[in-house]
Amino acid sequence: MNKRIIQVGLGAMGRYWAQVVRQHPTWEPVAYVDIDQNNLVQAAHEVGMDENFCFSDLDEALTKVEADALLDITPPDAHEKVSTTALKAGLHVLVEKPLADSLAAARRVIQVANENHKIFMVNQDYRFRPVPRTLCKLLNQGTIGKVGFVDVEFYKGPRFPGNFRESMDFPLLTDMCIHHFDLMRYLLQTDAKSIYVKSFQPSWSWFRGDSSVAMIIEMQNGTVITYGGSWVTKGNETPWCGNWRIEGEKGGLYWYDEKAYRSGQEAPLDSDELVQMSRTGIEYALDEFYQAIVENREPETSGRDNIKSLAMVFAAVDSAKSGRKVQLRSYLPE
Repeated sequence: MNKRIIQVGLGAMGRYWAQVVRQHPTWEPVAYVDIDQNNLVQAAHEVGMDENFCFSDLDEALTKVEADALLDITPPDAHEKVSTTALKAGLHVLVEKPLADSLAAARRVIQVANENHKIFMVNQDYRFRPVPRTLCKLLNQGTIGKVGFVDVEFYKGPRFPGNFRESMDFPLLTDMCIHHFDLMRYLLQTDAKSIYVKSFQPSWSWFRGDSSVAMIIEMQNGTVITYGGSWVTKGNETPWCGNWRIEGEKGGLYWYDEKAYRSGQEAPLDSDELVQMSRTGIEYALDEFYQAIVENREPETSGRDNIKSLAMVFAAVDSAKSGRKVQLRSYLPE
């Protein structure tokens, strides 16, 4: 049986989500909410939503429309208000990363979800793809033995004219790196212990805040991760997921240009060697959200788990500001 969902946030990313939700077999979009009337009109036209079910106020939508869940695609500073309003109204919530704009806000939203016995899931769709699922499986099987170190490269040059990202103090760290932090935790099946960040601003950057970083991260199982990244590259770009080199005592696993490799093999893994997935990315996230509701279980990227990825973001920012290595103990929930 399909579940009814209200979507809040219909900017460029929100309209992409709206298209995916409309085509998804288990979700029925029943209302759109956005404070920008132009976004609402454009989304209604592109996706086919009746304008009578387009609202500029969430409370009005909750009063006039029956729904099972809410999809929050608003900017990070609106996540707490939107998510808690929906949870208190009895709706399950799927929120786009990051969970919230502060750890305190994240903890409050998780508490509201717990108090109201509702599913609260954060979208971390980079892990919902065949290559990372396959690498995680191979690592769990001990294919390369104990992992010693990992190297991650991420280089992109996106433009966000007029977008909130261009005015952030640390746009790469606060908006993008959580994808890679979450992948680190997922692939290695452990949490971060410490992080050291050197953030900087190339002279040609079009962002107000630091757009490039070099990091050293130590995980709780002893694995050391080096990370180099920039959002203002003028050279060759990596995929959004980055390029990964995972070194173990028996060999290596590599994730380059969206393909998986084993050490000693020039060709990537064949498609039949990868974990088979009927849906990937945000389509899979919608699947997981739906199944968690139906089965009354915690989703893979629940708020309770995802706050550990979010903690890495704020620890990284503090390290960038102080120039010192930061321990994650004080950031992680007890």
